Amino acid sequence: REQNKYSVNNFTINPDNKSYKSLCNYIHPNFFLLENNSHEENIKIDNVRNILKFLNKTTYNSNIKIVMIDNAEYLNINSSNALLKVLEEHNANTFFFIIHNSSNRILDTIKSRCIQFKFFFTLSERKSILKNIIKQYRNNFSIDEINDNFYFDTPGNVLKYLEILSESNVDYTKDKLSCISYLIDKYRQKKDSQLLIFISLMIELFYNELSLKNNKKLHIYFYHKFKILKQINDVKKFNLDKNNLFISLQEMLKNES
Repeated sequence: REQNKYSVNNFTINPDNKSYKSLCNYIHPNFFLLENNSHEENIKIDNVRNILKFLNKTTYNSNIKIVMIDNAEYLNINSSNALLKVLEEHNANTFFFIIHNSSNRILDTIKSRCIQFKFFFTLSERKSILKNIIKQYRNNFSIDEINDNFYFDTPGNVLKYLEILSESNVDYTKDKLSCISYLIDKYRQKKDSQLLIFISLMIELFYNELSLKNNKKLHIYFYHKFKILKQINDVKKFNLDKNNLFISLQEMLKNES
């Protein structure tokens, strides 16, 4: 039995708890974390195969094993199939926690083997969390400005976006097109997969603005928006050429404005 145990009533854990310390230092023998590398497009099959190596090891104190997969939407076809095989063959004392931000990018065969828990923040909860984060990190962002443009996204993602945009002279509230071009150039430099998500978000905001200005072309904007978003998703999913995507994307967006 461990000392300094987790408090079920208060949802707190003593920082001196042995398991807690091991988890914080990534050295707990019964815990495996798989997450995407921000410098890579996808979670690769070799990373998933490392789960098998972990599962084949003897457990510490004969306890359960926990595998946590964060940002599972970054699994490509090969790594998804490898994970599916692991899920089908694991032992009874192993538990998987698969976390994602986009369920439509997870294989149905994987979802069918899981119990899904959906977490949603209300608008007021998101605002409260965002205020606390801004206060904690002393960011000079306007809450009202953020709520107008990123009300539907998570507070953590919103701050990532704003930090990226703070490096430019682009006013994202007034010029979405220049903002998208800036993000594309940024991606070409850094190859950060998070930027592709941000580009997709800004494209959505761009078309939303167009739709509000001219609702007679609503069906056209709707079609073009989802066509572009599908192209971006396919490029990420199948690791296709991105330069051709960006050229056609920028051309299409310019023709809309």
